[in-house]
Amino acid sequence: MTTAPTPRDRAVEAEEQYLGGLLQCQDYGREKLIPLGLTSIESEHLQVERHRVIFDAMRKLHGDGLPIHWHLVSQYVNADTECKATGKDVLRLVDPYVSYTLTEVTLRHYSTLIRDRAVRKRLDVAVRTAAQDLNGQTDTLDAMAELGKCMSDIEADVPQDNLVDGQALLDEYLAEIRAERDGKLKGTPFGLPRIDHILGGGLNRGHLMLLGGTPGVGKTSLAAQHAIHGIKRGDRVVFFSLEMKRSDLVETFLQNEGRTTREELRQGKRTDSVARIAHELAQGTIAIDDRGSLTIAEIRSAAMQRKAAKGLDMIVVDYVQKVQDPGAQSEVERITNVSEGLRALAKSLEVSVLALTQLSRAPSNRTSKRPELTDLRGSGMLEADAHVVAFLYREGDDGGETEFLIRKNRQGPTGKVPLYFTGEHKRFDEMEDDKR
Repeated sequence: MTTAPTPRDRAVEAEEQYLGGLLQCQDYGREKLIPLGLTSIESEHLQVERHRVIFDAMRKLHGDGLPIHWHLVSQYVNADTECKATGKDVLRLVDPYVSYTLTEVTLRHYSTLIRDRAVRKRLDVAVRTAAQDLNGQTDTLDAMAELGKCMSDIEADVPQDNLVDGQALLDEYLAEIRAERDGKLKGTPFGLPRIDHILGGGLNRGHLMLLGGTPGVGKTSLAAQHAIHGIKRGDRVVFFSLEMKRSDLVETFLQNEGRTTREELRQGKRTDSVARIAHELAQGTIAIDDRGSLTIAEIRSAAMQRKAAKGLDMIVVDYVQKVQDPGAQSEVERITNVSEGLRALAKSLEVSVLALTQLSRAPSNRTSKRPELTDLRGSGMLEADAHVVAFLYREGDDGGETEFLIRKNRQGPTGKVPLYFTGEHKRFDEMEDDKR
C-alpha cells in the first residue's frame, strides 16, 4: 500500500523543483525569471538546510552580478569549506529535472507552497509555545500578548493573492466617488466642516492620522471630540488612553458634548446634550483601555478582539510615545516599530486610526513656533507611515484661537483651519469668517 505524501514531503518536493528550475534558467533562456525567483521566498522558508545554503549561494552570486547556473553554484558551495552543502547536493537538484523548465506560473505556484508550509510550521511553534506558557508560570495576559505578536508577525508572511484586475479596481474607485458625492462617506469625520472638507470627508478607513502639538494645546480634547462625533454617527470606537484615567476621559466626553464645566458636572447640572452623550456611552459603542503601559502587540490584540466581538470603525491612541516595544534597542527603533504597527493595524482591520504624538523641542528654538513635519518626536518613520499629519498650534497656554495645521495629506491638499478652543468645556469649534 502506497503511503500518501505528508505536507512536509510536498514542501520538500516543491523546494527541489523550485531550486532545480532556477538553476537551469540559464540553460533554457529563462534568465528573466531569476530575479523573481530570488525574491519570492526567503531562505528561512525552506525546510531543508542544504536547500537554504544553495539558495543563499544563488543570491550571493546574483548580487555579485554573476549568472545563476548550476555549474557556478556547485563550484561556489564546494569552495566554501564551512558550507553545509556540496556541489553534489546542487547536482542532485539538477539531474532529475534536466528537461524541466520553470515558468512564471509554476514559479509562483511553488513559492506559495513553500511559504505556506513555512507559515504552518511557525504557527505550530507559536501555539505550542503559548500552551507551554499557559501551563507554566507565565501571566495569562502576557501569554496572550506574546501570542498576538507572533500571529501578527506570521500574518505578514501568509501567501496571498493580492492581484486585483483593472475592472474591479475601477468599480471600487467609482463606488468611493459616488459615496463621497452622496454623503455616504466610509471614513470617520471630525464634525468640523472645514477640516472634513480638506480631508475629503474625514479620516478614511485603513488610514493612520497623527495629531501633534505641545502639552496643553488640546490634543486629547480634539481626539475625544472626534470619538464623540463618531459615536453619534453609530461608529464603534476603541480609545487607548495611556495617559489619562478612563474616568477623566469620560468627564472630557461629557464636558465636550454638553458644553459644560467640570464644576457644573460635579454639582449635578446636566444638560440635554450631557444626557444624550451619557446615553450613547451606555450603549457600548465605545470601549476605553486606560492601561498606562501598553505594547503595540497588546493594542493590536485588544483591537482585534473588539472588532470580532462588536465591530470596530475607529481607534484612538493617546499617545504614540507612551506605547512600549520590549524588543526595541533604542528610542528611535521603538517609535519606528510603533508607527509601523499602527499603520499596519489600520490597514489590516480596515479602521481609521488617530494617534496623538508629542513634538521635539525644535519649535521652541525657532523664531516661528508653528510645528513642521520635522518636529515629530522620536522617528522619521512617523511622517513616512502616516496618511495625514496635523498639528494644533496656539500662542499661550490658555484657550482661545487655535490653528489646525494639516502638514501632510496623501489624498488631498494641506492647509490651515482656524479653531476656537474653550478650555473649560474641552471643546473645539470652527471660527466664523467675521470673527477671524
